[in-house]
Amino acid sequence: MRSYLYSILTRFYLAFSGFLVFLLSAALFGANGRGIIGFGTSVFAISSIIFSANLGRSFLALTHQNEKLKKELLSRFLKLNCLLSLGAALVGLTYWYLSSSAREILSPSQALCFSLTSVFYVWSINGNAFFASLMATKKQENIILITRSCLILLLVILFATKEKSIDYFIVLYSSLLFLGSMAEILYLFFQCGSDEKVLIKPNVVIIKESLFHHLDFLSFNIFPLFLTVLLASYVSKSEVGRFNFALQIINLVFLFSTTANIRLITYVSDVGYKARLSQYKKLFWATLAISMFSTLFLSLMLNLVTTYAHFEQFRGVEWLFITCGLSIPGYVIYQSLSPIWIELHKQKQAAKLHSINFVIFLSISPLIISNFKLVGAAWLFALFHCGLVMTQLHLYRRYAKT
Repeated sequence: MRSYLYSILTRFYLAFSGFLVFLLSAALFGANGRGIIGFGTSVFAISSIIFSANLGRSFLALTHQNEKLKKELLSRFLKLNCLLSLGAALVGLTYWYLSSSAREILSPSQALCFSLTSVFYVWSINGNAFFASLMATKKQENIILITRSCLILLLVILFATKEKSIDYFIVLYSSLLFLGSMAEILYLFFQCGSDEKVLIKPNVVIIKESLFHHLDFLSFNIFPLFLTVLLASYVSKSEVGRFNFALQIINLVFLFSTTANIRLITYVSDVGYKARLSQYKKLFWATLAISMFSTLFLSLMLNLVTTYAHFEQFRGVEWLFITCGLSIPGYVIYQSLSPIWIELHKQKQAAKLHSINFVIFLSISPLIISNFKLVGAAWLFALFHCGLVMTQLHLYRRYAKT
């Protein structure tokens, strides 16, 4: 329990620093600035999610509870992770270069800086599973504390100097995310054992075998990013900024679920979920309860915060946030049950159902957003996660009901 509390505190410190970045950028650059930042991060996050190949889940499924195999295969997986990060950056830059609307929103220097965040986004997807599989989450959290403390120091300097250049902000922020991710990768790299005695499959084969792990993760995580990019074609940058504002706040609530997911991955990698079933259930209900309570609390805080001059451009955003908050049950259930499908080798079945849910909502998104704009995007986000509730309950009744 002590290690879980440390994880919670560290992840909230991470969220707190991210929230400070969000508040600072909103206060200094307004809704237009948030639109630029939200669009730029969305473009490279999309390419990163696609290119991540979900190596973390694949590593967990391949090594399971074999400690020696984990050390021996780690080096290959880390090198492949870096190669995929480079691919994500190049694809994001290519999209920016070929899209006239993207070039109108991002300058060349801004696009280059945002491309550095590809390393951060790919590692954010894969890194937690690597550390959890190796029972080294505390080491990762120590690195996070150092990196995020540097970020907060940067924010203090920007606030003290009243820096108004969004380009300067993007350079520093992107560089810190890049350096923090590289620190985590290098730490693990020095923990690797020798892989000379292990028959290691080629990178192409590893990526192919991770297909259903990745397809499942992709169909769950990429939808909000597509909504942001699609919304930019129908509304102004300030409206994109308001939508991004609501998503940033709901991500604070999601943090409870992602932290619980890391703990559950540890259970699966160590002794299996059935051996920890009682703890598993308690963690699920506690996560759901605190997530719902936090949503109500933050909606009240948003109503208060947007009355101040620095945030008046975001007035009324609490209703977008409340609509997005309907996604909480689906998000909690997905993060809680996804490690079980890995252990039971049911990721293929899960991926198919989640992909169907994704395709349905993606196909109706242009019609809904073109007619209902910002409100339509918020409802699509909420209903997408409601669809996940149905898929998870079906999988649970069929494969895991105890």
